Amino acid sequence: MIGSKKIKIYFVNDRNIKIDPTHAVVSCDDTSFYQHYWPVVKKCWQRIGIIPIRVMVRKDWFKPHIIREDNSILVFLPCGNKYSTSTYAQFARLWYLASEYPDENDVIITSDMDMLPVSKNKLITQFKHIPNNEYVYFDNVDYFYPGNSPKRLSMCYNISTAKTYNKLFSNTLHHNRFVDDVNDIVDFEISKDPDVWRADEHYLTRMALNNDIVIIQRKIGKNGYRPDRLEGRDRFQYDNKELNIPPYIDRLKSDEIIDIHCKRPYDDNIDHIKSLVNIIFNL
Repeated sequence: MIGSKKIKIYFVNDRNIKIDPTHAVVSCDDTSFYQHYWPVVKKCWQRIGIIPIRVMVRKDWFKPHIIREDNSILVFLPCGNKYSTSTYAQFARLWYLASEYPDENDVIITSDMDMLPVSKNKLITQFKHIPNNEYVYFDNVDYFYPGNSPKRLSMCYNISTAKTYNKLFSNTLHHNRFVDDVNDIVDFEISKDPDVWRADEHYLTRMALNNDIVIIQRKIGKNGYRPDRLEGRDRFQYDNKELNIPPYIDRLKSDEIIDIHCKRPYDDNIDHIKSLVNIIFNL
């Protein structure tokens, strides 16, 4: 296991373990590929009672600034030239967690810009029995070694307080050193895995596993658990054409589906994505 702390395995129906998510953070650069998802993603998070935060990066901005709107937060962050704007954007959400902007008691979910949250129960309510000082990882565990030691944590989903995130990330993603710190982190990560697309998740894994981490698992029968699925991690992925078929809409209505991973880019799939949002808001 990476790090010196322990991994705790809890089952969702154990009630001896209170975390109450308040915010969700996503990030993008200023291109249309991901940025244009923001209006629909914002609405979907607000639908389940969560304040969405969008962190956007751009090369010609001078310094970070923030705009607080009704039930959403916009953060604008200058980025560098060494790597693509999309690479800096991937790290921007982690930088926000370590920055001076969130209140230390905010409980923040990390997510992706093209992910539409659906189930309030599976994303929010089921975690309210977990203590607020915990770091929760909630996702498929197909990135895990046998014995539940993570190879790599996904961004969807990590849940903890800003105070805990700050403790994990602030020394390596300082509020005033975003570009230099990201350059150093990516240099290190791609020396081990040349796929720069995974650098943010490798970094997240290294930092998170220096803290106690709670993994939410589902039970199988009376005695076991499945190491490849977590409770409620059912997802409609990318194409979603099946959503026009009544049985799949019934799965949404029955609260089986936690989220929908949209097709990309947004501008090529506008009608399809809007139809998904209409389904979500009519459940």
